[in-house]
Amino acid sequence: MTSGADPIECLERVELAPDAQLGTVLRATRAIAAGDVVLRERPLVVSAGYADLMRQAGGGIDMDNATKFLLLGYSHGFAMGDPSAPYGMDLSLLPNEYQERRGLMRLGGFMAPSCAPNCMRSARATPGYMTLVATRAIAAGDAVTRDAARLADTTKACREETLLSRGVACACARCAAPDLAFSLPCPAAAAGRCRGTLAPMLPASSPWPAANPADRAYVDGDELAAWTWQCSRCALRLHGRAMLPRLQPASALSQRLEALDAALPYSDMDARLHAPLTALIADARRELCATHIVVHRALKTLAMLYVCTTVNYDDIAAARLSDDDGSVISSRARVLALAAKTEMDALRVLECTVAGCDCGAECNANHQIIKDGIPYTMNAVKSLQHASAAAAAEAPGTAVAAAAPAAAAAAIAAARCPRLVPHLRRYVPFFAATVGAQSDEALDMAAALGVLPGGDAPLYCANCLAVSAEAAALKSCGRCRCVRYCSAACQRAHYARHHKRVCKRLAALASEHGGGGGAGGAAPMDFSGIVGVEGDSALRIFR
Repeated sequence: MTSGADPIECLERVELAPDAQLGTVLRATRAIAAGDVVLRERPLVVSAGYADLMRQAGGGIDMDNATKFLLLGYSHGFAMGDPSAPYGMDLSLLPNEYQERRGLMRLGGFMAPSCAPNCMRSARATPGYMTLVATRAIAAGDAVTRDAARLADTTKACREETLLSRGVACACARCAAPDLAFSLPCPAAAAGRCRGTLAPMLPASSPWPAANPADRAYVDGDELAAWTWQCSRCALRLHGRAMLPRLQPASALSQRLEALDAALPYSDMDARLHAPLTALIADARRELCATHIVVHRALKTLAMLYVCTTVNYDDIAAARLSDDDGSVISSRARVLALAAKTEMDALRVLECTVAGCDCGAECNANHQIIKDGIPYTMNAVKSLQHASAAAAAEAPGTAVAAAAPAAAAAAIAAARCPRLVPHLRRYVPFFAATVGAQSDEALDMAAALGVLPGGDAPLYCANCLAVSAEAAALKSCGRCRCVRYCSAACQRAHYARHHKRVCKRLAALASEHGGGGGAGGAAPMDFSGIVGVEGDSALRIFR
């Protein structure tokens, strides 16, 4: 895909500007609200690997990918900066997504790297284009930032990853702040004088990291001794050597978690490990911090255990899982509801860690949306869909196909965690921006949660993905106006395969919002009739 005249949309919202530390960066020229499209750009060149790059470069030249991207950029009149900081963007969400694809961008490649980015990237919102969506409000003059590493990693792992990939230590706002993933209770908390947590300030420079940095829960004592620890709410600071005696609980809990992980084969999780896992989470929250990496990893494992239990046990009571009140759970729907709640607890821990908040799963703040949080919301919605079907089957005198699942699922799931569904709703437009606002997955989630996909109105057929430059060439669905088709045949095929399950619900939402658009709404939760409520494959965990 090469062209010197490929369009760039929303150009008035951004500009290239010099930065003393990062060189040329992309900056906002006006205030941009969370959820708004910052930039939509088609790549100058898309590569699907070495052979594709050689073909587009003319072939016969043996050089590394960075140099090829550089020459391709120059051939299109695009002067790139330092080749050690390549401006090729990951486009793995483009069609043919099972290959690693990278694209050369005029503007998108100049986003500044950050471990607390204000934008998320999507290549599917409009097929063939990369779309940047603001995950929080961006003020005029602010740099547009992208994820430099996996946000689910600790700050330490993020910095090691950027050191490996870019050759410099990350200096973003998150890396400059205390690392809450390794935090401990403030010593003043015992006397009731402070409710903060002690978190390490990582050294400005670190030795060259290992080849594969990981989000380790355990860090060796010599490394910890070099850290300076700072309270998140008072002025207390302690040197790492003074902290070593206080780190014994972290070491012990990390080793407990490693032992449980080793005893939990993901293909056949043992429900008997439920009690040790929940006890570990409670101990870690009490002895460490609500955002500690041990808590986050244990919550992810617990959510997977809940899902696997519903698959492996015909009689849920035989699994001997305990509910909040200590009673044995006998409802499959309740276990699935707990899986959804646990996924969202893990997401809140991750959001707090990125935002520099130490509240974790009990936090009531609406922190910024993060792209790494989308798999958690996908898993939670999947679990609630299954909970709906299970609740209908368990309801006395109610058939699975009856209209009662919505009320039954709401009573079992949402009432036990009133923040769960509102939190899921916040992610709908961002999920739609990632997979495409017309995709079946986005429309499923929107219809179930009572929120229009919003944010993007791409000109492509929902059935065959044919792109059109003219709006008149595509016809919208006459009822919901949420999808477009290139022909009557495509509309019939897509309606029979998928759209009939969500069209009526989306039409009602569009009517509530004055005919479409937007991502608001607080319609009652309804998980009935949504695709994927049967079979073990629909219960898989997305990571």
